[in-house]
Amino acid sequence: MTDVRLAFPEPCSESWDDMSPRGCNRHCAACDTLIHDLEAMTADEVDELAKRSEKVCVRAKIASDGTIATKATPGGKRVMAAVGASLGLSLAACQTTPEPSVTPLYTVSGTFGWGTGERVVTLTRWDGETQVKRLQPRREFTFANLRAGTYELKMDTWCADPIVQKIEVGPEHIDVGEVTFDTECIVIGVMQPVSDRRNG
Repeated sequence: MTDVRLAFPEPCSESWDDMSPRGCNRHCAACDTLIHDLEAMTADEVDELAKRSEKVCVRAKIASDGTIATKATPGGKRVMAAVGASLGLSLAACQTTPEPSVTPLYTVSGTFGWGTGERVVTLTRWDGETQVKRLQPRREFTFANLRAGTYELKMDTWCADPIVQKIEVGPEHIDVGEVTFDTECIVIGVMQPVSDRRNG
């Protein structure tokens, strides 16, 4: 059975709780649009909704493994958030000029767990100096030429809240591995179907 795979290229920051109920869905006053709640639909209903030619705005509850919550149906297919591009290629790091007379310098690298579209990763040093990486289309990131010390790594996601980690850099290079949220996340915004020939 083929999974339904969805991307969310246009997430928005409007609050679901502030929207007016419309049956199982809600009305967004900011854009005068009906927001469909995927959790109240079966996977087949989500699939049909995703195949519409016009833009469809939705609320999606996504588990940490990428599974999107839908109304349970016995033996039904799953609805999944689409995984990004292949991890096989390394992202070329934007090199910054090392500060004079400061040695050694370190590297922080990692991978965003899943999802498509542009992701922004920010690394902020203890003194406020910030570096930013954009992850489209690959999901890997590398920050190079870092002095030892405490940094904050922030990953913007489809979710309302970013993923934030404190990192102690030095005395070795750090690979933070796969960065993903620990619990479910709520996305509100435009959805689109993603074809995957591997599932056919």
